[in-house]
Amino acid sequence: MIKSIYNDLCKKYKENEVQIVCPSGAACSVYDVERGPGKAKTVHHYFGIGLADKSYDSIIENTKETTCGKIQQLKVLIIDEISMMSARIFNLVSKLAMHCRGINQPFGGMQVIGVGDFYQLPPVADYIDPGQYAFLSPLFKPTFKHNVLLHTVYRQHQDDPELLDALNCIRVGNCDLKTAEFLKTLNRELPNKENVT
Repeated sequence: MIKSIYNDLCKKYKENEVQIVCPSGAACSVYDVERGPGKAKTVHHYFGIGLADKSYDSIIENTKETTCGKIQQLKVLIIDEISMMSARIFNLVSKLAMHCRGINQPFGGMQVIGVGDFYQLPPVADYIDPGQYAFLSPLFKPTFKHNVLLHTVYRQHQDDPELLDALNCIRVGNCDLKTAEFLKTLNRELPNKENVT
């Protein structure tokens, strides 16, 4: 879906005016096949925030001109796996974009498309970042005025409704007896090709 949105946006805008960012390199690697290596960048790399282990002001003051230049050119920022982006990083990137673009609106007024499932992996906490979800940021609602909730699952087979029901129960933390019994039926011996014990 994101690849399709990206391709449509690239018909309307120049390639440097649309950027996909992800919280991790693994999430970025999904885009290497279709667009070539490096089309998607980690949030930290694209925005030049390194480990983001300093104050907002310190990071913004040390932003390179080239980083600000590419942020100024952006029309659309696509954040994939937004559930893994912390509120602190969300705020930092927004403030950095406001600074570089000189516009006092979330993300400097650029269009932001956030994609992810907040029932999946949460942000990672560390000594400077409490790891709060991005939706806890006061900038989240003003940034995303429109929300679309997708209901169709594409990663698992549609012809296995029992599996889909079990995954949905687990997703919301509701592993009832029926779900537990179903999961037990999936237990099987795995081949040990390397004689690992």
